[in-house]
Amino acid sequence: TREELKALRAFYREQLHPVFEAARAHGVREVVGSSGAMENLASVCARMRGEVARSIYEQPFPAEDFRRVARRIMRLSREQRRRLRGIDPKRVDQIVAAAALIDVVLKDLAIERVRISPHALREGLVVDFVERNAPLLARLTAFADVRRRSIYEMGWRFDWEYRHAQQVAALALQLFDATQSLHGLGHVDRELLEYAALLHDIGYHISHRSHHKHGLYLIKHADLRGFTSEEIAVLANVVRYHRGSLPKPTHADYMALSEENRVRVCKLAALLRLAEGLDRSHNQNVRTLHVRLEPDRLVLHLETRGDPELEIWGVRRSAELFEQTFGRTVEVSATAEPPLLEETAGA
Repeated sequence: TREELKALRAFYREQLHPVFEAARAHGVREVVGSSGAMENLASVCARMRGEVARSIYEQPFPAEDFRRVARRIMRLSREQRRRLRGIDPKRVDQIVAAAALIDVVLKDLAIERVRISPHALREGLVVDFVERNAPLLARLTAFADVRRRSIYEMGWRFDWEYRHAQQVAALALQLFDATQSLHGLGHVDRELLEYAALLHDIGYHISHRSHHKHGLYLIKHADLRGFTSEEIAVLANVVRYHRGSLPKPTHADYMALSEENRVRVCKLAALLRLAEGLDRSHNQNVRTLHVRLEPDRLVLHLETRGDPELEIWGVRRSAELFEQTFGRTVEVSATAEPPLLEETAGA
């Protein structure tokens, strides 16, 4: 009705007041419309102007002609709109609201021309996303596997320390392989250990303090693609126990796991703790790791680029879970590279 259209126009003006003020400040004289309703209005306008041979996307429409079409549509009955060429039958009802809106915009801003974009809002969102995330997307294209891609995507999203994460992951996998006869885990567990090592410090994105707990929360709620809920729970708990207290019956997320998965978490977290200790400096100081598994102990010897004391301390500080889980002590020694020692001696 006339009263409903009047109320609708008043509503548009109220809601768009800030937009109108900005448009006036910039001297806007041309409007670009997109999507179905604007395309329908443009099609009717093109027929009225005898311009049907030209694409609606290739011609500017005088604002007055566009307003004339809009006002006409607002006066037509539903049946008349349904028969009007250029209007999609699915838009017979909503086209009135669109016509009222464009009439208000063109009138209040004294618009001179209307153009129609062949691209809708969804295309704009896609283009905007690609432009803002182009570097990340380029890096992720290297990963064909959806699981690995989602792990790396999460790492970059939360500003991981990439070189440290890579070093810890490489060391964790070496420890896993060298102790295979001890832990008896399979290839899926090896994969989860690598991913836990890559993501072990993402909790820093929230806070340095208790970052292992923040990491658990982020992984649980990250919608990682390609993983089962069970795998995500194991992965999150391994990250949770890469530092801090050992698993306890009072820890809800740990106790929510099956008994089998609690054992998996303890074994994987024990290896991750050692690997993290081996890069305690975050400087990738360990150049080569030698691992020897003996009946009563795990022997680690490090060849380092520089002073190994921090890494030795890191391993000793992180050995408790391994010793508790596997019943073997951890011994660590190190040798710094001779060139570094010579340079130091000659300084």
